[in-house]
Amino acid sequence: MALWLRFADFRHGANATGSLRQLDRDVEAELTKLIVGGMPSHYWRVVLPQLASRIAHDDQTCRAVVHKALGMLLAEYPHQALWTLAPLRHSHSKARSEAATHIIKRYKASADRYRPGGSAQVDQYVDAVQQLIGFTGHPLSDLIGKNRRFSLQREYPSLWKLRPARVLTPLQASLSAWHG
Repeated sequence: MALWLRFADFRHGANATGSLRQLDRDVEAELTKLIVGGMPSHYWRVVLPQLASRIAHDDQTCRAVVHKALGMLLAEYPHQALWTLAPLRHSHSKARSEAATHIIKRYKASADRYRPGGSAQVDQYVDAVQQLIGFTGHPLSDLIGKNRRFSLQREYPSLWKLRPARVLTPLQASLSAWHG
């Protein structure tokens, strides 16, 4: 995957010759076969960060394959993929934000087919991430030195209201393909 992504970076920056364009089509076809079922989906989980970082790749072919892989990961591993993609909706890059929004909306439209309540789960992730991003700017200076315990319910009620939710924060180990 890393080699192919580097190749896409190179190919986009260079004037692709006919043989390079053919190689590109061949590589895209093979990767698409792997995404659709040629390789177990848990292997794709390992490259989720690389895929997310290329969500708005300049090269159209690369971007299309990345979007297919992210869609497959959303269907197979919604907790891990949503935890990665939902924050990208708030990216300062318009292209990254739009791409993440599009992929999530496309998945949400069919999420209930994959698992009951899948569409509601997408909404919960999107809301939770939005609230957590807002929470990072919450001033804690009023709590320092006042011997007061932090209360999410009192200090940030909009985040508190999201409970109970089916949002899971994946541990780094859960993003690995190998469990030993």
